[in-house]
Amino acid sequence: MITRKTNKLMMAAAALLLMPASCDLPTGDDLISELSVDKTTIDAAKERGTYTVAVTATVPWTAASSAEWCTVSPDSGDGDGTLSITVATNTDTARTAILTVAASGVEAKTVTVTQAAKDSMPILEVSAPGIAAAADANTYTVSITSNSSWAVASSEGWCTVSPASGVGDATLTVAVTAYTDSLARKAILTITASGVEAKTVTVTQAAKSIPVLEVSTSSVAAVADGGAYTVAITSSGAWTAVSNEGWCTVSPASGVGDATLTITAAASTDTLARTAILTVTASGVEAKTVTVTQAAKSIPVLEISTSGIAAVADGSTYTVAITSSGAWTAVSSAGWCTVNPASGVGNATLSIAVAASTDALERTANVTVAANGAKAKTVTVTQAAKDSIPASDSVPVLEVNTSSFAVAEGGGTYTVVITSNCQWTVSGNDMWYFVSPASGFGNAILSITVAANGAESVRTSTFTVAANGAEAKTVTVTQAAKK
Repeated sequence: MITRKTNKLMMAAAALLLMPASCDLPTGDDLISELSVDKTTIDAAKERGTYTVAVTATVPWTAASSAEWCTVSPDSGDGDGTLSITVATNTDTARTAILTVAASGVEAKTVTVTQAAKDSMPILEVSAPGIAAAADANTYTVSITSNSSWAVASSEGWCTVSPASGVGDATLTVAVTAYTDSLARKAILTITASGVEAKTVTVTQAAKSIPVLEVSTSSVAAVADGGAYTVAITSSGAWTAVSNEGWCTVSPASGVGDATLTITAAASTDTLARTAILTVTASGVEAKTVTVTQAAKSIPVLEISTSGIAAVADGSTYTVAITSSGAWTAVSSAGWCTVNPASGVGNATLSIAVAASTDALERTANVTVAANGAKAKTVTVTQAAKDSIPASDSVPVLEVNTSSFAVAEGGGTYTVVITSNCQWTVSGNDMWYFVSPASGFGNAILSITVAANGAESVRTSTFTVAANGAEAKTVTVTQAAKK
């Protein structure tokens, strides 16, 4: 048999015959050294067995094993050859031996021999028992640890898995489609392998997010002087806020998520209440509105219970009721007629003291009640002359020009004429109308102010005008029902 080494030697000899006599002869060191093996790994069964490895070489070589349970024969050679590798039966876990084939002047070659364990149990594990998937389409991964073949299947069409089968460790790619329902959904991935319990991965996909937009109140009552007010926004996303009136501003005008709006109302100079609408909007949800109602500018109130007093010549003290929404002052035009108190705030009773008269003629004083922003009111005090006949000596006269009148549902101001020669008083005011003045002397005109009727029924009330020594007069007020 002619080996590769013999063939190369013969070729070298032929070359020598052709070389000129002057050339040097080649030595053994000039030959090319080669060494290779036909495999680098052997997967051996757990049982005893023999495996072969072919060696190709141009130089002498040696072979050795790193483990006693793995032997190699022959342990050396010159040129090409075949190694016989014998492994003993494995009675333990998987094990590995390294076979080294070495030769001078050339890189050594190794063969890794891996022998299976005695009783290898099937393994199947997953990296997570569940996946929390968002509502949008997406992919997720799950790792499989296995020493055998396996297969995976999904219980739902919207949840797919790839690959559907494999051998050994692997990474699964789980794909879910976009979800538009308002309730979460689930799919079960089942991974199976022979001889081991199946594993499951539960894929739970979240429901489609429903936009949220709420405001803490739908209305704000603003005072006439203006001011700042707050409204809380509860939102799951971006929103904007806008006012339909320049006197009512909102800040911030936009935002994301929960926030607090500051609503600023400017001072009002109107005599009527005014309204602004704030609209808060967000994509995919119904807009919310906040109605801001600002009170009208406050109109000062000043009223007195009578506009005239008939004082006796001997002098006396008389009272007048003041109705006021603020501060007021009272001043008399004559020293013989004094008032107390001279000022006050809100409702009060004014005491008017009239000194005895020594004059042969009656005299008059004016008590002026004033308040800022309101029309001043005057009480005329007329004192009888010293020698005048007392009113009690004359026949009292008291008449009214009507005993009843009808009022429209919207209310209004009406008058009743009093004809009298004496002191008189009015009683019986109701909550829905007001008679002024409440008392007086001599002829006068009563002013009756009636509020609008908000009820769906007619209402009636009676007030009485009375004077000492004269027959009292009654006046009936009848107001139409709301239509």
